[in-house]
Amino acid sequence: MYITQHGGPFLACLIYGCSSGLTFMFVRSLKDAIYGQVWDAIEVRLHSGGGVDFYTPVLDERGVPRRFAVKRMPKETIARLLPTMQENPMREAAFLTLVQDPGHPNVVGLAAALQDDTTVYLVTPFVGGVGSGEMFDWVADNYQNPAPEATIMPLLYQIVDGTRYVHSKGICHADMSLENTLVNSAHTEAFMIDFGMALQMPTDEAGQRFMSVPDRRRAKRSYCPPETYKGRQPYDGVKVDMFSVGCMGFMLFTGIPPFDYASRLDRKFRKVVFQGDLQGYLADYEMPLLPDPVFQLLRRMMSYQPENRPLPVEVLEDPWFAPLGYAQQPQAAAPAMNA
Repeated sequence: MYITQHGGPFLACLIYGCSSGLTFMFVRSLKDAIYGQVWDAIEVRLHSGGGVDFYTPVLDERGVPRRFAVKRMPKETIARLLPTMQENPMREAAFLTLVQDPGHPNVVGLAAALQDDTTVYLVTPFVGGVGSGEMFDWVADNYQNPAPEATIMPLLYQIVDGTRYVHSKGICHADMSLENTLVNSAHTEAFMIDFGMALQMPTDEAGQRFMSVPDRRRAKRSYCPPETYKGRQPYDGVKVDMFSVGCMGFMLFTGIPPFDYASRLDRKFRKVVFQGDLQGYLADYEMPLLPDPVFQLLRRMMSYQPENRPLPVEVLEDPWFAPLGYAQQPQAAAPAMNA
């Protein structure tokens, strides 16, 4: 429910993830979303005394107000759009809950799922700090001068490792993109968001995964692998996500999408994915070529044949990432594929 105090809108914690007596105050609208809006909010505590109610910010370990991103979705809008949309906010809440246990530093989980009579609210931690935003905006704003390899390398590693973690929970994100990734203001940390299209990867009694049945779930056009573009064939969720992450890597290095749509009717797709000629595509546009280790890695990730794409753990072990100096330790991964 709403509580209006000193001109500010407040939302009481009703359902999940909040201690009794804690409240959110909406600070500003961040962006529009499919079902509503995303707001910047802080957590506050209600105090009563002497006939006066007032609120104070809840502070984190640094002594600053705890910030959250709140997706506000009118129930009427959900009911109207849900039958025609791929994204499902209720499914997103379920998957955000799964990925927060035990959690991953580059995957944004759920802080609270709330509702009142008219609206559903999904509350996630506000990550990245002041000046953070969508990775897509950062790339688009600098497309004529892409970030250097030394900046991109740790970001791509974090994205792949976050994807590995999500897969270890049996979840396919199914919509990996720069638009669904946040980057901090220093461009040193990446955060996976938006699980509205995610799915639970099917497994057999032995715990091995098998192919998902064809459906209308499809990643954004410039990240969509060929096997899900038309929605007519079974697909492996792990390999779907890895293709999309490869497209993200290509865009981080070049500032442009690798193709327009995942069909051999698209000349760019034929060159980049079907032929694997990423360098030729860049040469056609008189753009700088990729460093050879990057070219080799992205070509594998964006392979036309899903079975030729590497698993996340295989990408993380690629020699290109060696300069980061990360200790290679056994990592949880997706269930093995049923042969």
